[in-house]
Amino acid sequence: MANFLAQIKPFDISGIFSNLISHWYYYAVFAVIVLALVLFFVFKKEPDRLYLSSTQKIVYSALLASLCAVANIFDINISNNLQISFVATVGFVAGYILGGAKAFTACFIGDLVGALINPHGPYNPIIALGTGLWGLIPGIIFSYFRGNKYLKLTISYFICAILISGLVNTFGIFLIYGLGKRTFVYYFATYPIKLITVVVNFAISLALIKVLSILKQYVFGRRSYDLNKTSDSATTNE
Repeated sequence: MANFLAQIKPFDISGIFSNLISHWYYYAVFAVIVLALVLFFVFKKEPDRLYLSSTQKIVYSALLASLCAVANIFDINISNNLQISFVATVGFVAGYILGGAKAFTACFIGDLVGALINPHGPYNPIIALGTGLWGLIPGIIFSYFRGNKYLKLTISYFICAILISGLVNTFGIFLIYGLGKRTFVYYFATYPIKLITVVVNFAISLALIKVLSILKQYVFGRRSYDLNKTSDSATTNE
């Protein structure tokens, strides 16, 4: 722990956001994407998580944002090209519990907090978008589609592996380090190595989904019981 604290870089607002300022035109596209997501959830209301009360939604959102920040700060360095991060697992849990919109927000904020606490380089909203998508995509699939939960988990990771690990994050790294120096293809060449992290997170999520299902059933049962109890009390009072 002491070694980790010694390695934390000092907070430098100009350094963290320097890339955002110098390449603002790329992030105009990012703003359009975020706006499109907002409009999607405004006009296509996501099924409500009836097993969660309003207080529980706030608490779980804050908790998962914190876990995402921790996952961004702590990773396992295998080599210069391979760092095992558990952001994808946190994103899946957030999407499964909270749904797409809240999961995206929690993961996006968690990425920002993690970058402010221990920046690994200039802050890049494109990578933060990728982190948010790790929560959004499973949230949408588990909210809007029926079917076997293991199949939906597999589809979620398949889409995320291509869209996030292959495209969004690679483009974000290209913007930070390669623009004007190297091509996008140069950074995309490391994509097979990144799949190792995806596979590790998929295995963890596969093990967690049964636990999450049991937890959801327990919370749903307690929530339903409380609602029925409240309803019965109101009827009795009448």
